[in-house]
Amino acid sequence: MKPLLGFININKPKGVTSHDIVARVRKALNIKQVGHGGTLDPMAEGVLPIAIGSACRFLRFLPHNKIYVAEVLLGTRTTTDDVEGDIIEQIAVSENIPLSEIEIALTGFIGNIKQKPPVYSAIHHQGKRLYELARAGNIPEEIRDRDVTVESIAILDYQYPVLKLRIICGSGTYIRSIARDLGDKLKVGGCLQALIREQSGPFSLSDAIEIPRDISRDDLTRVVIAPQTVLAQSPELELLDISSTETKSLRMGQRLPVTSDRLVTASVGNQVLAIFEGSLIALCKLESDQEVDFDEIAPVGQLLERRWKLKPEVVVPNAE
Repeated sequence: MKPLLGFININKPKGVTSHDIVARVRKALNIKQVGHGGTLDPMAEGVLPIAIGSACRFLRFLPHNKIYVAEVLLGTRTTTDDVEGDIIEQIAVSENIPLSEIEIALTGFIGNIKQKPPVYSAIHHQGKRLYELARAGNIPEEIRDRDVTVESIAILDYQYPVLKLRIICGSGTYIRSIARDLGDKLKVGGCLQALIREQSGPFSLSDAIEIPRDISRDDLTRVVIAPQTVLAQSPELELLDISSTETKSLRMGQRLPVTSDRLVTASVGNQVLAIFEGSLIALCKLESDQEVDFDEIAPVGQLLERRWKLKPEVVVPNAE
C-alpha cells in the first residue's frame, strides 16, 4: 500500500487536546509520522491542520496567519489567563466599561507588539515547558516577552462582562495574553472565556472536518489534500513541472539548472515546488547560476534565457 502524504483540515472540538487529534489520526491510518500546524488549548476549538507522512516536513512553509473569535471575560483574573484556571481576583465595577474606552485600549494590541506568554504555556524555559514549571510551583520570576504581530482586532459583540472579538494575527500570538493584558489595561482584569480558530494559513473552518474517535482509515484518506495543493496557496511559492530526469537529480540532492523562461517569477531566494506527473517531488530555493551586473540593461532575449538553479530544501522520499 502506497504511503499517505498530505494534509487534513480538522475541526478540533472543545475539551480535546491537539495531541488527542494526532493520536486518533495515527491510529486510524496506522502511521507514526503525523504532526499538526499549531497547538490549540483544550478549551479552544476550530481549525487544526494535520500533516501526514512527509508532509510534516512542509509544515514550516505554510502561511502562519491565523484568525480567531475570542470571548474575553472582564473583571476576572485567573492563574491560566482563561476560565479553566483558579480565580486569583474578581473585580466588580459600579458601571459597565464604555465601549469607546475598550476601543481605545485595543489599539495598543495591534501591530508588531511585545507579548508576555501565559505562565501555563508550552514555551520552553531553561529546558522545561512553562506549564511543567507552573504545575510544580516553580514559576519563573521573569518570562521573556515575545515579538508577535496582530493585524487587526474587531469587536463583534459587547455585553459586560463579556467582550467578543475577531483577531487576525501571526504565528505565536497568545489570545489568552491579549485577554489578560486588555483586562489589566482597563484596570478590571480579564481572562479568556472561549476561543474558536476560524483560519490557520490556507485552512478555514468552513472546510474543516469532524474527527470522532472511531473514524476509519477510508474516511480519512478521502479527505487528504495533496501537499502541493495546500502549499501553492502561498504567494511565495511557485509550481514548476519537471521531467523524470530532473526528478532523479533532485532526489539525489543535486541542484537543478533551469532557465528563467520556465518560471513566472525568478528572483534569488524564491521557493519553488517541483512537480512530476502531479506529484510533489521537492521544495526548492531559487539560486542564480551566474553573476549579473544589474547596473547594465540587458536585452530582453538575454533576460529570458538567464540561468538559475533550484536547490532542493525538502525532498519527498521516492516511496511516496
